[in-house]
Amino acid sequence: MISLLAGFSAGMIWGGIPGILKAYTGAHEVITTIMFNFIGIVLTGWLVSKGGGGHNPGPLVDPDPLNIVPRTANVSESARLPVLFELGKEPIHLGIVIALVAALVVWWLVWKTPFGFGLRMVGLNPSAARYSGVNVAHSTVLTMSIAGGLAGLAGTVETLGRNYYFAPNFNVGYGFDSIAIALLGRSHPVGVVLSALLFGVMDAGS
Repeated sequence: MISLLAGFSAGMIWGGIPGILKAYTGAHEVITTIMFNFIGIVLTGWLVSKGGGGHNPGPLVDPDPLNIVPRTANVSESARLPVLFELGKEPIHLGIVIALVAALVVWWLVWKTPFGFGLRMVGLNPSAARYSGVNVAHSTVLTMSIAGGLAGLAGTVETLGRNYYFAPNFNVGYGFDSIAIALLGRSHPVGVVLSALLFGVMDAGS
C-alpha cells in the first residue's frame, strides 16, 4: 500500500507541473508532457545507471555485480502484488482490481460530483466555465495532477505486479497505446476499461 501511494504521489507531482504551466502560462499540455517524458527518461536512467567512465553508479542501481542490465534490485516480497490466478502464461494479479477501482472512482468524480461538472465545462469551453464561476486554473492543475497520479499508479502496479524491478524503457509504447485506448473508449471510464481489455488481449495474444 505504501508503495502504491508513493507511486501515485510522485505521479501527481510530476503531472502537476505541466498543469501549472498550462494554467498560468498557456503552455500546451501535449508539448510539455512530451518534453517531461524525455526528462523522466533521462532522470530514471541516471537513477539506475551502472556508472563507469569516471561516473558514479546511480543511487537506485542494483548492487549485484553479475547483473549488467541497468535496473533496480528486486522489490521485497511484502511489496509485491498478489497473483489472483494464471491465464495462460500471463499471471493476473491484484493490479486488475486496482485498475477497475480507479476507473470507478474516476467515473464517479467526473460524472457525479460538482468538481467533475466543472471539469467537463472547462474541457468543452474554458471561457464559459470561467464566466460561470469555475476556477479554470485550479481545475486544470488538479486534473493534470490526478492524471499524473493515475499514470504513476499504473507504473507502480507494473513494477510491483509483474516485473518486480524497475528498468528504463520498461513501458515503451504504453503512453501512445493509451491515447488510442482513450479515443476508442470515447474518453469515458467504462469505454476505456473495455478498450484497454481489448488492447491487452491483443497484446498478450500476439
